[in-house]
Amino acid sequence: GVVSQIDETQRLARAMLLQAEQLTGRISDRRRAVFASALFQRSYALLGIDLWRDIGASLPRDLRAFRFVVGDMWDRVESRATPGLLTLLGLAVGIAIHLRVAVLAASLRLYIEFVRGTPLLVMLFICYFAFPALLGYRTTAEQATILGFILFIGAYIAEDVRSGLRSIKPGLVQAGLATGLTRWQALGLIVIPLALRRIIPTLFNQYVRLLKFTSVASVIGVQEFTGSAMLVNARVFAPVTILAFIALTYLVLCLLLSSIGRVLHARLAV
Repeated sequence: GVVSQIDETQRLARAMLLQAEQLTGRISDRRRAVFASALFQRSYALLGIDLWRDIGASLPRDLRAFRFVVGDMWDRVESRATPGLLTLLGLAVGIAIHLRVAVLAASLRLYIEFVRGTPLLVMLFICYFAFPALLGYRTTAEQATILGFILFIGAYIAEDVRSGLRSIKPGLVQAGLATGLTRWQALGLIVIPLALRRIIPTLFNQYVRLLKFTSVASVIGVQEFTGSAMLVNARVFAPVTILAFIALTYLVLCLLLSSIGRVLHARLAV
């Protein structure tokens, strides 16, 4: 494998460097570093590996999953729509529970409690293994991951929506009814818009959680950002650099999402 080839390459490079030092005597640290780099690439060539061509060819392939981290894989519409779908699910569930729709509200409450008591990784396993086996359909790792994220984050958004709806004073609804609006019109024109404005911070907090949760998708075979970066690390073995790059990337994206949420909340807060 690649790891064993790298180990063999490092061993060969050290042996060649030691032999060169014995022949040439003491050399400066800078010259030793340049010489070691040349020997390292030369040892790769002796093993039939072109170091930079191999790394250069693998990086675009392995890091293409970066687009999936931000929910924007241009070649897959369903993953691009994931944030919108989980928001719509949370909105629908939250409204149904708020309206106390008989059996439906009780069933949705059970769904929320189940999700809140289940780890995300278990939810992904359920969507990838259990649902296809029970319902008799085929799925891919990416489709199962998208479904798992929608069900998982959607449940938390539903609770945020429900709390936002309950924060609206009943007097506003009564005022709307007094002007001739029906209850559904008051809900759609007064209650929901105001509630959505109030839950903008918590809504974007869920989007940040979704962004970070994508790092576990590689467990069921999805080629996402963190897993792809670790594949690169297996090739070049630079854990400090690659892990720092992963952390910095997530930090920048999370700060960007949080900043968008703060700007929207500042403009739309009521």
